[in-house]
Amino acid sequence: MPRAGRYRRRWPRDATGVSERLLAACRPGAPASDLLGSYTGAGEPLPPMPVARGLGLGFDPPVVTGALRADRAERAHRGGMVLALTSYVWEAGVGAAFRRDTVLVTGDRPELLTSAPVG
Repeated sequence: MPRAGRYRRRWPRDATGVSERLLAACRPGAPASDLLGSYTGAGEPLPPMPVARGLGLGFDPPVVTGALRADRAERAHRGGMVLALTSYVWEAGVGAAFRRDTVLVTGDRPELLTSAPVG
């Protein structure tokens, strides 16, 4: 099987796995570093763009990237925050699968606001 074909079949599944981990990390009191751990826990490298950012009137905090300073990485999510989560799975020289979900952090569990189908 050609290399590109093998990865194209893997990417939607792997991007969904990263998305599920990112969603689970969106709970009040959880540190921003848990979002970064969603990638390492899924066996994927951190993407070249933020894995999460706040949504509001612009590019709102938090902005969670692999270059996040330690003091920022331990800041906790608060109930009522709305985040854009980025699932990005790629293979150099082949291509990538990209997904962005909007999530509301609630007291019980994160609420997925994105209505696009998965897969």
